[in-house]
Formats: sequence, C-alpha cells, structure tokens
Amino acid sequence: MGLAVTYETDTCPLNTGVLNVRMQVPTNKGLLTYQDFVNSAGRFAADCLVASANDKTVVCSLDTTLTPDKIEQARLAFILSKTVIHNVSMY
Repeated sequence: MGLAVTYETDTCPLNTGVLNVRMQVPTNKGLLTYQDFVNSAGRFAADCLVASANDKTVVCSLDTTLTPDKIEQARLAFILSKTVIHNVSMY
C-alpha cells in the first residue's frame, strides 16, 4: 500500500521547489494527513486493527508496515524527486 502526497507550488517561476508537502496515511477512518493521524493518536501495529473492531474511536494505519521513519523518508524522497537544481553562475 502506498502513501498519497499533497503539496503546493510557489507561484514565482524562480522557485521551482515544492512547498507544504503533506503525507496522507490510509487509515480505518479514511485518508488522513500524517499530522492528523498523529493528533488522533493513530497507531501502526496489526493489533490496532483488531482493537478497532471493538473500539470505533481507535485510529489505525491500514498499512501495518508503516512507521514514522518510513513516512519521513518517503516525504524527503518526494521532495528530492521534485527538486531542480540549476547551475547558476555568479560571474
């Protein structure tokens, strides 16, 4: 299962980088931004999905292999894939 990404771009043509990159986590409550997932005390483990069958307030990632580190690595990889480095001479 993959992560969805939302981002913004600057309206300035000189700034080609991406802004405000947000990773989207697929959960038992739908697609949540990672920040919303954390704020709702979301959990990654498989036992979370079992617990959510009895407690409808529990928020679980549908991908139990995800970790906070994997989400951050995916965010950074996305930013790097969208970054264009221009060779600008000052002379």
